[in-house]
Amino acid sequence: MPRHISFIFPGQGSQHLGMLDDNLKKLLSSYKDEINDSLRFNLIDIIDNGPIEHLNRTSITQPAILLTSYLYFRNICKELDIIPNIVCGHSLGEYSALVAANCISLKDGLSLVNGSQHLGMLDDNLKKLLSSYKDEINDSLRFNLIDIIDNGPIEHLNRTSITQPAILLTSYLYFRNICKELDIIPNIVCGHSLGEYSALVAANCISLKDGLSLVNKRGILMENCTEGSMYAILNTDINVISNLCTKVENKLNTIVVPANLNSASQTVISGTNEGVSEVVTELKNAGYKKCIKLKVSVASHSQVMNETLDKFKDEISKLKFKNPRYEIIHNVDCQITDNVENLKNKLLNQLVMPVQWSRTMQYIKKFNGIVIECGPSKVLSGLAKANGVSNVFSSSSDSFFDDIRTVL
Repeated sequence: MPRHISFIFPGQGSQHLGMLDDNLKKLLSSYKDEINDSLRFNLIDIIDNGPIEHLNRTSITQPAILLTSYLYFRNICKELDIIPNIVCGHSLGEYSALVAANCISLKDGLSLVNGSQHLGMLDDNLKKLLSSYKDEINDSLRFNLIDIIDNGPIEHLNRTSITQPAILLTSYLYFRNICKELDIIPNIVCGHSLGEYSALVAANCISLKDGLSLVNKRGILMENCTEGSMYAILNTDINVISNLCTKVENKLNTIVVPANLNSASQTVISGTNEGVSEVVTELKNAGYKKCIKLKVSVASHSQVMNETLDKFKDEISKLKFKNPRYEIIHNVDCQITDNVENLKNKLLNQLVMPVQWSRTMQYIKKFNGIVIECGPSKVLSGLAKANGVSNVFSSSSDSFFDDIRTVL
């Protein structure tokens, strides 16, 4: 009888320069496109040549370990002609196990553990624009945002009250640089969750100063909110997910809802730890195994956030809003409004209502135009393609300007 085989995958702390040996490098050619499409930096070069300070950044360490672990897995299975009975991993290693089990693709796994925010995400082109906005940045926050983005520590950057203004600033600078370099203006802007605030700043609906201040306070409210959790559910019909959420809510008198309707193949659920855990268990028992826990402790876009509404409404009321310069598609209803009071209400409702991203992509798709992801990651480009949107370009791609000039 064949022996039972288990693979265990390591977490953070196991990284070192040169950890891709010759056997692993022979496998790399099969995965180079996935690696390049998922990250905005040369991961292989950093693993091979460092510097070690870069490799030890969490946003680089995590995809580096995932990639190396996965290549070891593929090499072992090939050389020994075996398949495992069980895979598991310690902390970060669980994501390596998910890729090994073909639960998510290598590309999605690398992107997921890299995250949107990462140290050094303000490249030289963006830093050239910073001098025009330094006063607004300094006046809006009580900490040195630029220094944290450049130098960390990563634990600070990963606090949602810092992550949110960091991503908004970086996304806005990408937007300004693109419009300047290509001499273009958008017809429509929109953003996923936090990204809606970046869109508001880009559309001159609120100032950069007010946008940074508002999302910092939004982050603080989230940090102080009742703890919850979120899971990405893959390849499962939304009706199955919705029905199970309703069933669990009634059964446990708790909160768990579809929170991000990202595509036909990806829905994120959000709610209390108890409610989310029960839905995931029932999904897996029913055969829907592709459930990925997100690295958050906040139940965004669910009624768990109700306790923040009054305080956030007070923060919104302090700011001056103008009619947006460009049309903005709002998360909660995929509608466009030119009424400032309606716009404020939609921002408030966004805290407790789902992000209708798939519907947003369908709205954009009908124009058959060019779609540009402004920001330090390629996550939304992947979601756009999953929704059948073509001509999608990510500003964080090294070849972005060369690629987009071929269609302008």
